[in-house]
Amino acid sequence: MKRQILIIAAAFCMTASAQKNPILPELHADPEVLADGGRYYIYSTTDGAPGWGGYYFTCYSSKNLRQWQYEGINI
Repeated sequence: MKRQILIIAAAFCMTASAQKNPILPELHADPEVLADGGRYYIYSTTDGAPGWGGYYFTCYSSKNLRQWQYEGINI
């Protein structure tokens, strides 16, 4: 499980310069991946504003680390 979480975090980091995320739509940075009760959660800084000036977090969840469901925004 820890290996899978590290792979997800690495995928975010490797694509920062390409401006395309292989897991989530749009622009996301600074991911935090958590596991709880057989479900995985990604909390990331969402952006798209000039100079990466985003000010809120989004949450996505998954049971299998392949299909991610949008859970909403945290400000």
